[in-house]
Amino acid sequence: MIEAANQAMNALDAYWARNESPDHQVIAQIHQALQERAPDYEDDWKALLDVAMEDLSLRIAWREDEVHEITKRPVSS
Repeated sequence: MIEAANQAMNALDAYWARNESPDHQVIAQIHQALQERAPDYEDDWKALLDVAMEDLSLRIAWREDEVHEITKRPVSS
């Protein structure tokens, strides 16, 4: 379970190395969401990352195992 969360954070770190990093509060929120969801996704770090980011109204566009883009999910009315 910890391994999946670590892999997810590594993918985000690689994305942020190529792009601007969010502030520390956002990173802490993502880390917390990953830790909370990790028990349900211990064998699938990409699904874990998708679900954790959805919890924060964020969406990931993937390019194979690489985070290509992170966007804010539109709010439904």
